[in-house]
Amino acid sequence: MPLRRQRSPDELLPSERTGSLVRPNTLPAILEDQHVIHGIFGRVFEKIGGEDHLEEWAKENPTAFYQHFVKMAPAPQKQDGVHAIAIQVHASLGPTKLDE
Repeated sequence: MPLRRQRSPDELLPSERTGSLVRPNTLPAILEDQHVIHGIFGRVFEKIGGEDHLEEWAKENPTAFYQHFVKMAPAPQKQDGVHAIAIQVHASLGPTKLDE
């Protein structure tokens, strides 16, 4: 289990400040579930402007943005072109209106 550092009150998420047991689905919370360092980067990302700041940077540096995007994108799943379909025939069932 990854180590977790103790956060100061101003770093706590709103639900943590109120004592709610529901943890919000925020980027820092999701990342911190992976590792404490990831959570720190998620909080810093939000503090420096989050998606809006990333969008501004991407507009100024589209080549670098696309290079990062391609590295982060999941690898395509290989398809073999073969799909199996299982059909079961129950001769003991009588005909229905669908058989007409």
